[in-house]
Amino acid sequence: MNRIAEHSAENNQRKEKKILTDTMARSLKPGGSVLTDRTVRGLKLLPTSRKGRGYWFLYYISPVTKKRRELSLGTYPEVSISEARERANEARKLKDQGIDPLQARQDEKASVAKEEAIPTFEAAARTYIDMRKPAWKNAKHAVQWTSTLETYVFPFIGNLRVDKLKAADFAKALKPIWLKKAETAMRVKQRCESIIKWCCAQDYVENNVVSVVAELLPDAKDARRPTNFPAMRFQDVPSFVNAVLRKDRLGNSRPLLEWVILTAARSGECRKLTWAQVDLENAIWTIPPDNTKTNRSHSVPLSIRCMDILVEQKAFFKMMFGRHPGPSDLVFPSPYGKVYSDIALSKFMKDHKASSDTAGRNAVPHGFRTSFRGWATVNQHPEHLIESCLAHEEKSKTVRAYKREGLIELRRPIMQAYADYIGHSG
Repeated sequence: MNRIAEHSAENNQRKEKKILTDTMARSLKPGGSVLTDRTVRGLKLLPTSRKGRGYWFLYYISPVTKKRRELSLGTYPEVSISEARERANEARKLKDQGIDPLQARQDEKASVAKEEAIPTFEAAARTYIDMRKPAWKNAKHAVQWTSTLETYVFPFIGNLRVDKLKAADFAKALKPIWLKKAETAMRVKQRCESIIKWCCAQDYVENNVVSVVAELLPDAKDARRPTNFPAMRFQDVPSFVNAVLRKDRLGNSRPLLEWVILTAARSGECRKLTWAQVDLENAIWTIPPDNTKTNRSHSVPLSIRCMDILVEQKAFFKMMFGRHPGPSDLVFPSPYGKVYSDIALSKFMKDHKASSDTAGRNAVPHGFRTSFRGWATVNQHPEHLIESCLAHEEKSKTVRAYKREGLIELRRPIMQAYADYIGHSG
């Protein structure tokens, strides 16, 4: 029995010696045995390529995946034995709570990286503009966006992170121009709102605080009252067409303006009209998506008068250029063979004192769409057909599906009736 007791005491002494000490750790050799710490289950010190240095690892079974995992706790001697034990114990506490320590560390790193990636408002704005630039039809949009933000917003909040911004910050930036430059202020607000909306999509922020900015500023409805395009009363359109546009037809500005009126199309769509867009056999003008405001193709049924204008334009083109027009040629080329500018048409109307429904202002080309609507409404044409004639986008998905065919043949009698109305002498 004495021998047995002695043998047991020797074993216990050996076990006690296996508790990790600095002496043991400093003697760790490259390629040597892994040292196990007996005070924290799973804590081990692995040798490196240098004597007296090692990697701390905690080996454990994940409470989530039930698989064996390794958690790095640093290097020895930078991380002492006592500090390694402390880190290992903290990790085991998480494990006892059902949390995988390694996954918790990875999540924390990801959270820190995500927070560090959150941009300032100026950086976010410039990134957003660069991303949207290729889709904008007019290259000036990017310049305008950048210019207004540099002038009115960046000096106030450009260097602030987007997740730290509050509605009050945007209100402070907009306040100086909110009443004095109401239209500009509204555009700047909308641009800021679009940028923060994009930030929401990137998970940089949770809410679009710009949407409530107006609540922190004075009511500017009167200052921001939208100004409609000066439009000619539809009752005055026939006399304008017959007394002005159908006289002295040399040149293309007059027939172009008459086309604008007869089709109720947008000025830019008419000015960019090429022969390839016209189906002469079926009397249909198909405006390509690139030329429309909605980026959707739109078909216009052409009245008899429109077809007559096309015949006149072919003859005029042959006289000007000595050849028949090709598919890519403009139907209404400027004297230089290029697209007419909207300013040129507006100047023509100003020079001829085109009357409008706005006191002290001359009518502008875009206003003829309002003239058409007034005539169509008074003559009790169906609202959905009027909207279709004007190529307005239908908000209802159900109605959009119904209107997929474009209702061309239902619109044709309306456009012909309008042409007949315009054709009389007034």
